[in-house]
Amino acid sequence: MSEVIRDIVNRLVDGLHDMAQDIGELSVVTTTGEIITKEVNRPNEEGMKTIYDIEETGVSAKTLIQIDGDIIVRVPVKDVDGNPLEIDERMLKLHEDNVKIAMENWRTVITTTVSVIKELREFIV
Repeated sequence: MSEVIRDIVNRLVDGLHDMAQDIGELSVVTTTGEIITKEVNRPNEEGMKTIYDIEETGVSAKTLIQIDGDIIVRVPVKDVDGNPLEIDERMLKLHEDNVKIAMENWRTVITTTVSVIKELREFIV
């Protein structure tokens, strides 16, 4: 039985290590784009079906939040030719809202993980 528990704990530690790599930094990118259409064949359907998608054309804002508390916000202020860009306040507001949602999701993942680890510790010990 102790071999089974040891194996479970080792797998859990490996999984948590991989997860820690993923949750170490939160990245939120808000992009602009233009609507494009694609016609695709669907299995079991006759004819073509039109699908609408958004092709990214530029980054409006990018935020990186690291687990140690560092926050990096990037907003383009010049285009690729060096010309100044006008900052779109609506896009910044959208980006701010997206960052809040992402941070809440990030917090939920971390607190749930800690809770599961505590429960497993109590179960194993």
